[in-house]
Amino acid sequence: LHILQLVIGDMLAELPETHRLIVERRIAGYQADEISSEVARSKRTVERVLQEFRQKLSRLIDSN
Repeated sequence: LHILQLVIGDMLAELPETHRLIVERRIAGYQADEISSEVARSKRTVERVLQEFRQKLSRLIDSN
């Protein structure tokens, strides 16, 4: 778990600020529509950012 937290932290540090906020809010339990309102982006954009993050994390985990 600790290693996963470190990996996610490193990945978050590489993201643009808005994308980082989107992922952090989702990890904290916010729903896509709530995040969308907070960051002033469409729900679809929020979902796309989250999907891209999940895919990148999955590829990173699968490569190890």
